[in-house]
Amino acid sequence: MPGHYISASCPCGYRGHASPGARLGGGVRVMAYGTNEKGEPDLVTVSASAAKRRKLEVINDPALGRDSTAPNYSGPWPGYRCPACHANTRGLSKQGFWG
Repeated sequence: MPGHYISASCPCGYRGHASPGARLGGGVRVMAYGTNEKGEPDLVTVSASAAKRRKLEVINDPALGRDSTAPNYSGPWPGYRCPACHANTRGLSKQGFWG
């Protein structure tokens, strides 16, 4: 599987998604704190090189390296900073695979 579909949610009402992983044909896509098309703070998926060039804070894919038989394999994984309210109350969950 080249990557994961990751959803994000926070009690403040923020909802978002990202799809980190390896791209066919080369390159790696990462999750990062960035801005959406409206210029609002958001969780974004960009190439690793673009994240570095734009100096974005990259979030490691929490689904990587997890035991697929563990009860919380697909999340939710709490304690991530919410791009909307900036509290560490956002949770991430794996929704599936892409590729």
